[in-house]
Amino acid sequence: MSKSNIDSSVSKIAFWAVVVFIVGGITSLFFPLIPEGEGVENQAAWVVNNSAGFISGWLIQIVLVFAFSLIVGGVSWQFSKASPVRAVVSWSLILLSMIAFLIPKFIAVWAIPMMAVALNSNMPSAELAAQLLALLDMSSAFSLFTSFDYLGFSLYAALSLMIAGPLFRTSLSGKIAAVCFMIYGAAFFLALIGTILGSVGQADMALITENLNNILFIAIISLAFYYRKSEAPASQPA
Repeated sequence: MSKSNIDSSVSKIAFWAVVVFIVGGITSLFFPLIPEGEGVENQAAWVVNNSAGFISGWLIQIVLVFAFSLIVGGVSWQFSKASPVRAVVSWSLILLSMIAFLIPKFIAVWAIPMMAVALNSNMPSAELAAQLLALLDMSSAFSLFTSFDYLGFSLYAALSLMIAGPLFRTSLSGKIAAVCFMIYGAAFFLALIGTILGSVGQADMALITENLNNILFIAIISLAFYYRKSEAPASQPA
């Protein structure tokens, strides 16, 4: 298979990954991801009563992780010839971010529902389940669960800064995506540093991350046009 055919195939896969990401992102809005109620016991009871929607919502999140990885992996492939080091670093960040995000999402699908059943049914392992559920509190910025998420977002921010440069040398849709990636990467690290230094509160960090994810969503939509029109890859490293 020639290089042009491979490029075309990669663009096609990335385009359909964008479609899956957009559809999955919209669909995920209709599924609950964080247990409702105050206290571990009430949240466990909620998970038991809403297990189908809860698990489905997190399964969609897993699909979104893979879709996003294919999308940005396609961008890295397009400038791999002009800037192989940048491409290798980008692919490494993609792999690390997948690991960081898949760990808590698999826990949400597999472990949390079983812990909730154990606690709600007062099984012998109920005490351990209560301790683990408290450790995995999804509403706390410093829990083990959300720490993995913020690690994943930090890797996304680094990746965004890495792939933004070559995109500036492409089409209008590529430039729009590049601007969004630059804003996302820079703003997230500024907010992260602010949180560490104490100038940004935990609740503020959660809100900032949510808003920045909307910017990332705009970048994904722009890449749909970028891939659809089969634009030529960047020929020079940024």
